[in-house]
Parts: sequence; structure tokens; C-alpha cells
Amino acid sequence: TFPRTDDGWLEAWNRFSALEPRCVAVPRAGTAPDVRRSLPPAYRSGHALATWVVGLLAVYVLATLVLLAFTISEVGLLQRARDGIGPTFAQAETSDDRLALAGVLSALIFIATAVVWVVWQYRAHANLRSLGADDLRYRPGWVVGWWFIPVANTAMPYLTTRELHKASDPDAGAIDWKSRRTWPVLWMWWGAWLLGRFLLASVAFYLAADPDASVERLIASDGFEIAGGVLEIVAALFAMAVVRSIDRRQRAKARRLAARAETPATAL
Repeated sequence: TFPRTDDGWLEAWNRFSALEPRCVAVPRAGTAPDVRRSLPPAYRSGHALATWVVGLLAVYVLATLVLLAFTISEVGLLQRARDGIGPTFAQAETSDDRLALAGVLSALIFIATAVVWVVWQYRAHANLRSLGADDLRYRPGWVVGWWFIPVANTAMPYLTTRELHKASDPDAGAIDWKSRRTWPVLWMWWGAWLLGRFLLASVAFYLAADPDASVERLIASDGFEIAGGVLEIVAALFAMAVVRSIDRRQRAKARRLAARAETPATAL
């Protein structure tokens, strides 16, 4: 039981049950202290941003498939050139133009997806405190910042996303979210992403080592690009699952807290 039943009541964030009533000591004469600064920020649904991220990832997958098709076609032309049976100059020029156009389109979609991704991730991580999670290791600003720090961006974005996924669990309390198991899709997503990026980056170094690359070297570099592209598609599909899971968890947790606080859940 609590000693007061007047205006000293407010909702407070409990470290284990996420939300419970708390009594603020209020003198019989006077007003309650201003406790607004101690309250977490208001929850802002990230569902629209998550939908955009998933949609852009789907478009990126399609663009990458087109790029892979053109790259495979170019490998066929290079093999014919190696065997001395073609291709014509017009065929080679058409292949180069298609690859260049598909590459630019894929890069633009990638940039758009990356921008919306970091905005969504910032919003989702900021929501963790609004949803009652405590003892978080990373702040929303750094969740975005780690993507742009060399070397650190090979591990930290995975760790921040893992924290985001665990702490969004609607069945977890404010502290015990840390004991939740890591969802296997998270490390599969990150492994595919890192390996795909490595293979695509290795193409530039591979070709730079021999400015007058032979046909065999060009075929090998295209092989790296195809393997890297396949892994990027796999990573994008896993990323879509990760975004959907986090969004679904946060909306479920927000509805649960809203029902517990007896306030309407809007725009969840």
C-alpha cells in the first residue's frame, strides 16, 4: 500500500516490471515537485519508418538481381573473348553500358535505404527508454554514429542492433531483457553483410593490382562481384526480417504499456 491517494501519484518506470505507480512525497500544504524531467521521452511509433526500410530493401534486392544478371551476361561475353569467338564491339559496349546503368541505380537505392535505415534505427532505439527498458549500453546517437567509424563499423552496428532487438521484447522487463537469447537471424544478417561487403571491396583491389587486367582476371573479378551480390541479397532479406521483428516487438510492447496505464494506444 501507498501512504497517499492524492495528487502525489504518478506513473514511474520500474526497473523490472517496466511501469508501476509511484508515490511522490507531497506536503499537506504546497504543490508536488516537478518530476517531468525524470520521466522518459514520449513513445513515437517507428512503424512508418520500418515500412519504408523494408520496402527500400525489397527494391534494392530487385536492383541487385538485375545487376547480377548483367554481370553474368558479361562473364559469358568475356569467356567468348577468351575462346576467340567474339563478342562484337557493339555487344561489348552494350554490356558495359547496361552494367554502368544498373550499378548507378543500385548505388542510389543503397544510399536511400541507408539513410532511412539509420533514421529508423535512431527512432527505434530512442523508443527503448519510452518503453521502459533500462541499463542500456548504447545511446541513439551512437547507434547511428558507429556505422561511420572505420573498423568499429565491422562489429558495433551488430551489437547495437542486438541490444535493440532484445530490449524491444514485449515479454521482457526493464532489466531482464539482457538475459534473452540472441536471435540467430541477427548474426546471420551481419555475417552475410560483412562477407558480401568484403568480396565487393576486394574487386577494386584485385583489379588495381593489374591495371592491364587479362580476360581471366576480369572473369575472376566478375565472379567476386556475383558472389558479393548474392550475399548482399541474403543480407537484405535477413535485414527485412530484423526490421519487421523489432517493429512488431515495439508495437506490442507499446500496446501492452498503454493498456496497463489505461491510456489509448494511438498510431501503434
